[in-house]
Amino acid sequence: MAQAMGHNADVREVLYTAVEREARHTKTDRRDCDALRASLAIDRRFVANPKPQVVLIDDVLTTGCSFKVCKEMVGEIWPESSIIGVFVARRVPQNPFADFDTE
Repeated sequence: MAQAMGHNADVREVLYTAVEREARHTKTDRRDCDALRASLAIDRRFVANPKPQVVLIDDVLTTGCSFKVCKEMVGEIWPESSIIGVFVARRVPQNPFADFDTE
């Protein structure tokens, strides 16, 4: 996905999971942003030469916690960069309104 964004895309996996955590789809409570941040780390090999625009790619946006935490972490190492998010669905959920009577 990231490579397809453009021929000159500079793709870097700057953030990585440093501490394993349980998958969100197995939990019912809200995500703890502080706990998420504590489980992530910055790969210092990829922080040189920041770009003016940074695109964070993640799966479906639910609560925004992952994006918020990652945006904050990237913003701390590249404060001059503009950071946006692109969220990709890995599946197409069933339409909850398919049987809704509109008449």
